[in-house]
Amino acid sequence: MAQTIAAYGGAHALDDAGEVKIGFLLGSRKYNAEVGIFKVGKTLLIEAKKLIQDESGLCVFDCVIKDEENAWY
Repeated sequence: MAQTIAAYGGAHALDDAGEVKIGFLLGSRKYNAEVGIFKVGKTLLIEAKKLIQDESGLCVFDCVIKDEENAWY
């Protein structure tokens, strides 16, 4: 999920003719795994929706992890 958010931030920076900068994941409030493990070799789809962004650029995202059968994790 953090890599998806980092890619989002980098893409927006490049769209604005800026540079990709290092960011930090500050935490996760409500991570709830529906499975005990993620199987090696399984393709996962990460969806990240930006909920809010403050003046400093700090953002809050809602993320979901799904597999190729669209099972939610």
